[in-house]
Amino acid sequence: MRPLTVLILILGALAALTFAVLSLSSNDVRGGGSATGSVVGPVVTPKADIQPRESANLAGPERVLPPVDRLAEEPTTRRIADPAAGEAWANTLVGVVRSPDGLPLEGVEVKLYSGRTNKALLAFRRMANGGAPDKPVREVRTGAEGLFQFRALQPGSSWMLTAEHGDFSFTEVGPITMPKSGTVQEDIELAVGYTVAGLVRDAETGKPLSEALVVLDDQLSINMPGGRPGPHYQEVRTKPDGSYAIRHLAPGTYSLICRKPDYATLLKTNIATLGDEDTVELDFEMGAGQVLAGRVVDGAGQGVEGATLDAISHNTTREQGMSRGNAVSGPDGEFLIDDVLAGMYTLTTQAIGFQSEPMHRVEAGNTNITVRVVRQGGVMGRAIDGVTGRPLSDFEVRVRLVNPKMPEASKRGRVVSQARVQSSSDGRFEVTGVPEGSYVVQGSAHGYANSFSGRFVVNEGQATPDVEVRMSKGGTLVGTVLDAKTRKPLKGVTVSTNDNNWIDSEFTNLLAGLNEPHVAHHTVRTDADGRFKIPLLSPEVYQVRIASEDHTVVTLNDINVVADSEHDMGVTMLSQGAEVAGTVYLVEGGVGKGISVYLHPADGSYQANRQTRTDAEGRFSIKNAPPGTYKLSASRPTQQGNPFQTIMDMTASEVEVLLIEGTKTPMNLTLGGE
Repeated sequence: MRPLTVLILILGALAALTFAVLSLSSNDVRGGGSATGSVVGPVVTPKADIQPRESANLAGPERVLPPVDRLAEEPTTRRIADPAAGEAWANTLVGVVRSPDGLPLEGVEVKLYSGRTNKALLAFRRMANGGAPDKPVREVRTGAEGLFQFRALQPGSSWMLTAEHGDFSFTEVGPITMPKSGTVQEDIELAVGYTVAGLVRDAETGKPLSEALVVLDDQLSINMPGGRPGPHYQEVRTKPDGSYAIRHLAPGTYSLICRKPDYATLLKTNIATLGDEDTVELDFEMGAGQVLAGRVVDGAGQGVEGATLDAISHNTTREQGMSRGNAVSGPDGEFLIDDVLAGMYTLTTQAIGFQSEPMHRVEAGNTNITVRVVRQGGVMGRAIDGVTGRPLSDFEVRVRLVNPKMPEASKRGRVVSQARVQSSSDGRFEVTGVPEGSYVVQGSAHGYANSFSGRFVVNEGQATPDVEVRMSKGGTLVGTVLDAKTRKPLKGVTVSTNDNNWIDSEFTNLLAGLNEPHVAHHTVRTDADGRFKIPLLSPEVYQVRIASEDHTVVTLNDINVVADSEHDMGVTMLSQGAEVAGTVYLVEGGVGKGISVYLHPADGSYQANRQTRTDAEGRFSIKNAPPGTYKLSASRPTQQGNPFQTIMDMTASEVEVLLIEGTKTPMNLTLGGE
């Protein structure tokens, strides 16, 4: 992907991410449904002496549910044991999907995802994954009673549900906290959603155009490589009167493309479905199509077949929209884009094994365009055992960018190309499609730590030979985890490695998808004696994160691992931390159901950020927080007509709370008012 395309996608991603951050873990009552709906009743005056109930996450009775019809491709849900922890999770996530009038809905596809996310962030992650959609952990289809259930889920607060039905808007619920045992009930109310509608007419005559294709997708997916549709993709044809309507849209920001033979393709972006208006009206005035044509050639002037060309217009108005066209080059490199408006364009080209720079200010009507692409280079070498010198037979190699001006141990950059080698007799590998630049090769194989070659340079159209990757066993991390109060060993605690000084947040985790981590991410669990061992680590400086559902998370930076040695981290004590719990009251009366509650350290640090949602009685509970001073705040389900409503809610409801080790602090919040 060339720099301009990446820039366009990242700018779009940041725009979507801004919206996403403001809509995390919530659903618009009008367009996206609500996990629990809203409660309106008599005004309830919060009292300081009101004691919160014990749990906010186990709302709903434990009961035996009737069978749930599953999607054909869904394997039987069963209790899954965690071998390292030596136990099975005896928990269940259940719920009922209802229509806006409260009736149970049959045939709703309910999908379960691991990781706090939402629709805009899912689209962002699609960009990082090269257009491939996220796969749900489980999925079911509701039966006649609208029921769904998932069993034996990893305990933690990182679960998210989505619900899809053709007559209602896409809805998401989360984050959801799952305990080790017990039942969590998450009922989902779907909504009719928003509509984007309008007319498609001939720009010159004003006559309506029937059978024009109107395609809607989210801002990021519309630019995905390979044209994969996003989760909100819809397409319709205009009626004889030129009208179209795309219904059941969730709150968000979308793009529309309108196409018809003999007319220029139009693209309109930043179409927001928010607020109290049910319908967004958007018309298209279609003008005659112009052409962009020519050849794609390599450095020797030979035609390049199969190159993908994309033209995006300059200087368009919001009313008219952008014009956009694309084509794939033929056997002699020839291409024809015949559906763009008159004007100037940026022309980008992608071809496997080649690189090119965008062509700017290309005028529509030009039929003699020469697009020059440069053949990429490659790398050849061997992967051998660093001690014995014997060649490896099965391994993977990744070519990663490095900055030639930085020290050898500096952070390595993204992967530009990779290859898998199987049943090799001499350990040789060859990787193609590598642009000019400075690189290292990362080798990965069973029984070895990730190992790296020395730096080398790849030149245009040439394969750099004799690159050697000496595979090593690396170093080992060991340690013990104890309960700080009882001094007893803690079994089943998760111990993981990350890049040093890594900040674990939604934003940084998504950005990490654009670049390979500097160090390998390893996760193990402590045994019955509280011991852990992480072998086969590359000699690097790591962050080690030690996490338990019933204790505070401990994050340790600057852990130095040396080759051929064992680094003993000694004993790490986990405290049970503090708990804050209470009820969210609404200014207009009653309590707030499905309200997001945030706990942020007052000093602005990130590692101890926590989030939950209120249950059907407006209760919340955040446990195992490190002692300290925090800002506690809440926000209602998404936007309510204002994309900054979440920030406004958090600011208006924010209180400061001091959490003390081993104590439970009652703290109620009041939410409401514009």
